[in-house]
Amino acid sequence: MDASKLFRDATQHAEAGHFGRAAELFAKASEQDPRNARPHEARAQCLLELEAFEEALSAAELAAQLDRHWLPAQATLGRAQLNAGHLQDAVASFSEALHLAEQDKEWQSDLKLELREAKALLEKHWAEHHDVLLPVGMTHLRIRQALDCRYCHMAGELGPGGALWAAGAVLALHPAAKEFPADDVSKCGRRILELGSGTGAAGLAFAASGAQVLLTDRDSLLPLLRLNAELNHHLLLSSGGAVQIGVFDWLTPPEEILRQTFDLVIGADLVYSFAAVEPFIIAVTALLQEKDGKRVASRMIYAHFPRFPKLDAPWMRS
Repeated sequence: MDASKLFRDATQHAEAGHFGRAAELFAKASEQDPRNARPHEARAQCLLELEAFEEALSAAELAAQLDRHWLPAQATLGRAQLNAGHLQDAVASFSEALHLAEQDKEWQSDLKLELREAKALLEKHWAEHHDVLLPVGMTHLRIRQALDCRYCHMAGELGPGGALWAAGAVLALHPAAKEFPADDVSKCGRRILELGSGTGAAGLAFAASGAQVLLTDRDSLLPLLRLNAELNHHLLLSSGGAVQIGVFDWLTPPEEILRQTFDLVIGADLVYSFAAVEPFIIAVTALLQEKDGKRVASRMIYAHFPRFPKLDAPWMRS
């Protein structure tokens, strides 16, 4: 039996509600015509009806790969991703499908509803599983963490820097973070440098009180810092504070930062392994030690989580 006959028979079974048999025939049709996206997309629809969500996702992905500009393939991919729990991927696929449907009002109406549902589920997921709210005045900072996750792209590959740890929360809530009130114009614009910002919680707390803060970390963490800065943009705007974001290699502190002057350096839980001790000492020395009659900063507030004496002693002595 050729692929077109198999496809017609499968369609008849699907229309009659025999989704299992239809899925089998669509699979055979795709074997006969492996470069055709339509049997894969139709099989994905049947598998969704059977609540075989992972199989449906595989079929939908194949259809979209074979014809990425075909509207039904993108729409079915979004539905399969949503049902399989891949929320952020579903938002992307529904957005792409809606773009493809710009001339089709009927498709647009359905896709807008589906996209809205996927976005709502994704926002709920982030709020419940990734976000931490830290009190700042009468409102809260929203800090998003990169944790191991199958539902979105906020994965845990960033290591410890992708999460908010106790010392970071303590520093964010430290009274020093409230030394820069937005209603005191003379104190607005004070300049803060944060080392090893990670999620940016502490630096953003200072910025939310009116400070101008430079958040720094390794290059891989900069997207997370930008995201958290954007999530709190309106809070910073209303406080008169602001943030900039940059890379700071502790072993070779960047000259463009060493040429600047800051009122305060802050950091939290930066020495949690022996490998971090020497780089930390180099970075802090470069910032606080006077050189050519000038210091980058005159003081530092550091929130430390003690682990064991052999780790803490070397840098605390220096």
